[in-house]
Amino acid sequence: MMIPNRDLTVIKAIKAALLLAMALLALSQVYFAVLKSRDNIEKLSNWTRQPAEIDNLGLTNEVEVITTSAFADAIPNKSLPKNCIARDEGTACLLLASDPYAWLSVFDQVDLLQNPRQPDQLAIASISGFWLPVAGNGLTLLLLAAIWHWIRRYSLWGEDVTFINGTWVATFSSQQHIGFGSMDAEPISESASNRKAVIFWLVIMVLIALTLMPAIQSEAAGDRYLLAYPTTALGMVFLALFTFAKTASRTIYQDRTGLVDSSFFGLKRIPWSVIADVKLVNLNQEAQRSYDRHHTFSDQRPDTLNVYQVLDRRGRSIMRLSEAMSPPHAFSALLSRMRQQSRAEDSVPAKEETARFRQDNAAEQHKDHTDFEAHAMRMMGLKMPPRKSLFHRDHRSTLIGLALLLAPFVLLTGYLAYKSIWFQVAAERTAGRVVEIKQDELPSLVVEYRTPQGNTLFLNSDGSGAYAGYRVGDTLTVFYDAGEPENARLDLFLELWLGTILMGVLTGLVLLAVVLIGRSLTTPMPMSMK
Repeated sequence: MMIPNRDLTVIKAIKAALLLAMALLALSQVYFAVLKSRDNIEKLSNWTRQPAEIDNLGLTNEVEVITTSAFADAIPNKSLPKNCIARDEGTACLLLASDPYAWLSVFDQVDLLQNPRQPDQLAIASISGFWLPVAGNGLTLLLLAAIWHWIRRYSLWGEDVTFINGTWVATFSSQQHIGFGSMDAEPISESASNRKAVIFWLVIMVLIALTLMPAIQSEAAGDRYLLAYPTTALGMVFLALFTFAKTASRTIYQDRTGLVDSSFFGLKRIPWSVIADVKLVNLNQEAQRSYDRHHTFSDQRPDTLNVYQVLDRRGRSIMRLSEAMSPPHAFSALLSRMRQQSRAEDSVPAKEETARFRQDNAAEQHKDHTDFEAHAMRMMGLKMPPRKSLFHRDHRSTLIGLALLLAPFVLLTGYLAYKSIWFQVAAERTAGRVVEIKQDELPSLVVEYRTPQGNTLFLNSDGSGAYAGYRVGDTLTVFYDAGEPENARLDLFLELWLGTILMGVLTGLVLLAVVLIGRSLTTPMPMSMK
């Protein structure tokens, strides 16, 4: 078996698109920072100042302040709080919108800034409120610069490289040809448990992003400086997708010249001669030591997370391997081969080194139940039959049971999708008007609409932060069933598709569980154990 030549055009295109998107995002951060800075300088330089005192902090970025009656009376279209009572004669209360970044406390003495060209436009002079968004733009730029540098210089995406003289060079430029001959060992890949764990966290990240994205978008729509929030959510999903793609596609080949670490993102070729040591490292060791020193009974000790680090002559890590890769016997053979290569150039006496090698090799073979079982099967000469598909007649009962488990979720998702499409395609439509906005935990709309028969009906939406921008009197399209006009929906994405999306995500999770259960139930037993 030989490694086929890889076409890395796709990942190169993804890398270029990602770098372009990061450049555009960086330009937007610079634009918003300049815009905000110019606005702040304009307010601090040209707006008039009036001393005031914070009387109360509202829950929706509203602040009640006490200032002089003369100043308050001169403000047109001012907002007055309902419960604020001026404590001293000659003072009055005002209700102002507060910057979400402003750090304010009750009884703080502040300055009110008033726009001389538009007297009803007021702002509270706050260093945090003015400059924290600019600092956030700067931190975002630094983060983008770090990610850009890593992708360009260290990620090696879309490249076929060979480790020579302590650095990675393009394979076509190297004099050694690692991995171009016939493979003399079984390929090694990430274990099924690692892949399941990555899939689990990928689903969790996607669910979090889908759940928070509508609220984040509504907040970002009201404040352009909050665009970092949806960007962060998308970044989390991208990181999970990157980890999933790398774990699912990673395969390690070896021949007489060296080994090849292949994944969707590129190829790394490592000669045997550059490998100086292989160490088992616990990535959570420092966290466990900190727990042992400072833990309480309510804390949970971090789990041990072991990886093998392949080191070069200078002690630098050139590759990492999970503690358990598949198949176990081939992975143990690879570790033994790398350790033999590293010990061949050491000055340790032969007898002592041979004893240590045998001890390490025995420990590797029997370090856990999986390796012990694989070793026992090889010793007894047992043979694993090929896995039969879940659709094979031998697994018919299992397939029927899993299908019955999945069927209610699929049918309900299909029904919800059908209803959403039906309202948009086949239902009657009319113009509705927002007559009330209920302010509970989240704003919800009360829409009035009329049928051709002259009936006036009302429709209540679900609560969502995405509806914060609507006002009484706004018009919306209403879809309704001609035979049952009370059965209606608003022409809003969340009202039409939120239930379908949530049910679809739940169905996807159940489908993933069904697939994993099906694979575990159809795992073949050794022929001699049947």
